Amino acid sequence: MQEWTLFTTPLPSELAAICLSVHITIFITNILVIATFTRMKKLVLLHYYMLGLVVADLIILIPSTTGIMALIKGELWINGALCKLLGIAATSSIEITTVIHTAMCIDRWVSVAYPITYRELATRRHAKTKTILIILACTLIPITFNVVTSLTGDITFDFNPFIPNCAISSQTSTTLGTMLTMLLFILGPMIVHAVSNIYLLSRVAKLKGLSRRRLFHSIRTVVITVLIYYIFYAPTAVRLAMAVAAPHKQSMWFTFISTEILVAASGVSFFIYASTIIDFRKALLSIFQNKKRRIQCAETRITTTVQDATTDANYIETKPESTAITSV
Repeated sequence: MQEWTLFTTPLPSELAAICLSVHITIFITNILVIATFTRMKKLVLLHYYMLGLVVADLIILIPSTTGIMALIKGELWINGALCKLLGIAATSSIEITTVIHTAMCIDRWVSVAYPITYRELATRRHAKTKTILIILACTLIPITFNVVTSLTGDITFDFNPFIPNCAISSQTSTTLGTMLTMLLFILGPMIVHAVSNIYLLSRVAKLKGLSRRRLFHSIRTVVITVLIYYIFYAPTAVRLAMAVAAPHKQSMWFTFISTEILVAASGVSFFIYASTIIDFRKALLSIFQNKKRRIQCAETRITTTVQDATTDANYIETKPESTAITSV
């Protein structure tokens, strides 16, 4: 495939079907996460962080799905408003996810290292406030920088490097913005995640019996979530490193594939929660059990209605004969 063919010709039907199927599945799983958490009787600090991750997933999912629809039609949107929106959404989603993952790792570390302090700080009010502030800050940062970049024409500090320079046609390199983004939202958080998770796993290794099992159950969701995210994030990190080395030689196909892999990471959290959080699994099963009961009740009502209608019809048919016999 030749370079730029991706954005000048319609997307192949097989690839389009795969992408749309993935996006629809991700949307359904995120809706299920929201529905399941709303059915849980008691939400803790980590649950609010997980709901924040759902917001990050939906932020990138909606414009990326619109972009896929445009590619299916063969529309050239690489320099349009959709490209800017997708760049901002991708940056916001990655920043929200990274910061929330960092907060989750710190939360688990504090809960183990300083349990008394953690009980005082881990309140629902603090959890809601932290999650909302993270979402607002990580959404406003790329929007602000994009507005400044659009007004000034200087992309030296461009904070939307996850999509190549599509907002402004300039010869100025985005290397500095890419390096800052990698430092703030890749290398820095990666160090925090690694240190906190290594500490937690080392504590698990030192314990035995029931205490070891309880601690492992309390940290496994966070550890698995962060690890899986980095696996899906690896292609984007490689592309950013390539962008620093050669800013004007980025492959559009590699950009497309790495972005889709990153979007696919948004649908994995549902399966992690369902397999590692007992309360989440119970609430999820209750949703389908209630739907099954509703279906059974509806079938029972329909059957009863049909039986009543049949009985009435039989009564109407036999009534004239009984009347005639009585008269005779």
